[in-house]
Amino acid sequence: MRNLKLAPTGFRRTEEDGQGGFTALELVIVVTILAFIFTLSFAFIRRTATQNHVNECAGQLRAIARALQLYRLDYGDVPPWEPAQVNDAGRGLWALYDLNYLTNVRVLNCPDNPTSRYDETQDVNLPAAYSDPTNPNYNGYQMQDPITGEWKYLPGRWQTYGDAVGTPGNPYYLRQLGRWVKMSNNSLVEVKFPADNTVVTWCHFHRDSYTREGVGQDLVVYSDGHVEFFDQPRAPTEGRAMLVP
Repeated sequence: MRNLKLAPTGFRRTEEDGQGGFTALELVIVVTILAFIFTLSFAFIRRTATQNHVNECAGQLRAIARALQLYRLDYGDVPPWEPAQVNDAGRGLWALYDLNYLTNVRVLNCPDNPTSRYDETQDVNLPAAYSDPTNPNYNGYQMQDPITGEWKYLPGRWQTYGDAVGTPGNPYYLRQLGRWVKMSNNSLVEVKFPADNTVVTWCHFHRDSYTREGVGQDLVVYSDGHVEFFDQPRAPTEGRAMLVP
């Protein structure tokens, strides 16, 4: 009997042995196609995961801003925090979780923060978040920026720069997150509150994974709760704290 012709599927079969198979060239083509599909799928999955992390982080920053607004309604100001006074400086953004303005501690932890473990047994009366021995750097929205060295959440610029910070022309004006009191001859002149475009904090953990035109992006949240993207600082002098939306 004669051999069968090459089937449209690409493999040759004969009646003599009753078996089918791929030629070496066909195997190479199949493997190449599968590798190409895998590469495209992996890139798509990675981009999707990155975008999901960015969206989740932006949502957490908005939640923090809303919690600060509620805290201010109750206490008249934002939670105190001063890195140089770790023994009596309040807990900053940690206070939002301690006092149930944030019901889930993971809101303080960016999805891309490599420090993702949180120990619920920690003493809530410990000082600054970065000095909590059981949870170092978990609250990434309060730690120092690795490029500029700025403390991300820093409500009391006025403690260092005085009443001049209340002047819009002062470079630290937009970083004054807490209220401040303007004094003259030891008399109260007025109490000021931050504008909506005051920087609350930002996230730097997406700089390597989320870029625009090859530049890593920071997520910056403002006092009114909106979040914007900004190019990562190129030098220590390009701080996040004075960004205008």
